[in-house]
Amino acid sequence: MALPWGVMEEIDSEKLENIREYINMVVNTKIHLDTGERARILKADIKERKGQYKLIYRYQLD
Repeated sequence: MALPWGVMEEIDSEKLENIREYINMVVNTKIHLDTGERARILKADIKERKGQYKLIYRYQLD
């Protein structure tokens, strides 16, 4: 089994609510990637600091 990875991406404040809804749906699910691999989304959250928003999520490849 692969080790979990983490990613941080800056997001636009105008898309904040849509992204928040989406990440609530995909946590604890598997997403099929174009490469044929599957990624299990372990956790995700949006953090705000100094007016900038960051999407932070952890995933594990199956």
